[in-house]
Amino acid sequence: PNKFPIKFSDAPKGYIEALLNFSILTDGYSGDPAWTDYKPDIAFSYWHDFSQFCQENDIHLCLDHMFYGLGHFDEGSPVEYLVNAPKDEVVNWMKNRVKKFFEIPYFSQLNFVNEVLYGNDETGEFGWSTGMNPFYNIWGKDYVRQAYLIIFDEAISAGKKIGDDIRIIYNATPIEYDSPKSRYEYDFLSNLKEQLKKETGIERPFDIGMQFHTRTVPLKD
Repeated sequence: PNKFPIKFSDAPKGYIEALLNFSILTDGYSGDPAWTDYKPDIAFSYWHDFSQFCQENDIHLCLDHMFYGLGHFDEGSPVEYLVNAPKDEVVNWMKNRVKKFFEIPYFSQLNFVNEVLYGNDETGEFGWSTGMNPFYNIWGKDYVRQAYLIIFDEAISAGKKIGDDIRIIYNATPIEYDSPKSRYEYDFLSNLKEQLKKETGIERPFDIGMQFHTRTVPLKD
């Protein structure tokens, strides 16, 4: 944290030049409430500078992650208190968080929920991530839809068209091959898509992020 740059451009020149080789960039850690809620002025100054860099160099910028029940509220997090907070307090935090990110001048993608379900690609075990998850505590499985609608409303207010100006992404792991978890996710997302199509009028309301690590050995190794 003590090395967190005030501006993205404070990063070493060679690092900045290396990023020009990529067509899409994100910064998962800098979107964590550990920064955005701990030192918001520094965090969002960085994001605005990062956004300008991507726009000037024609690089897609993806904002990660708006809502992450599996990692954002762990012990020591500045928003740990929200785990057992009342619904109104959690909703206000969600809306304020999304609003701050939508003030970033340029971005092309936004990850609206991350790792809703945990999974083990060797044992086949999977399930909903419920521990330290205020969203699940309030809405259960419907929290994914609720999270999307908060972002949809803010996109409309900001004059952004989903699927054109920005893409909204549901990010999951591991679903890159056939498994009990990927089949469950497919059914869940098919139903969610139909619900959101009716509520928003968008034919393709979200995209699916398939997060996985390339490796040549079993996960246990």
